[in-house]
Amino acid sequence: RLYFFGIRSDCLAERGSEGLSFNALFIPDLCLRTVDILELEEDLMSAESVEQYSLTDAQLERLQTSKLWSRRGGMQETLAWEDKICNTLVSHYGTSICKGTSQLVPRPAPHNPRRFTPRECARLMGFPDSFMLPERLPGQKANVWFRALYKMLGNAVCPPVVAVLAGSLLNQDALGRCAGLRLAVQAVSPGRRPAVIPRLHPSWKSEFSV
Repeated sequence: RLYFFGIRSDCLAERGSEGLSFNALFIPDLCLRTVDILELEEDLMSAESVEQYSLTDAQLERLQTSKLWSRRGGMQETLAWEDKICNTLVSHYGTSICKGTSQLVPRPAPHNPRRFTPRECARLMGFPDSFMLPERLPGQKANVWFRALYKMLGNAVCPPVVAVLAGSLLNQDALGRCAGLRLAVQAVSPGRRPAVIPRLHPSWKSEFSV
């Protein structure tokens, strides 16, 4: 993501001699990986929703014959293993699966890989689990529903990053960093938060507890 800031000239005039002071950014790295955003396989199975995100045999066969699959190393690069850093989410995620342009989640054998769920995409973008995703409309096909959510989230900005940027822009670095950390931790799957919170630096923890 690229972020552009525009400051109105009248706002600059109000600051007088102080002008605009944009501090050097410091965005804490929590070393998040794919495992930190995933929904549990058993939860998806019990909700009977996992198959709608999974590739069919025909889709998987076409994917394995694509140029990107062979160029990227197939199983290693296209699949989002638990210890990998996720690719940037784009608005057309999931619409060109067979071309190898969408990162997929591996499932236990003999199941085919699956797309990220909308909730996982929201977490990937830094939206906390309290963020309500639009529900599926009556009569709406499942693939139409989740592709609309993929497009919405793929066009979004990352709230934790925006919080840190806004704090720096307003000369409120600690406040922005605190808000960003809160959002980032709340975007981690509940079962993984106890493993992520200890990664906070002591100085970040004090801000996080404010």
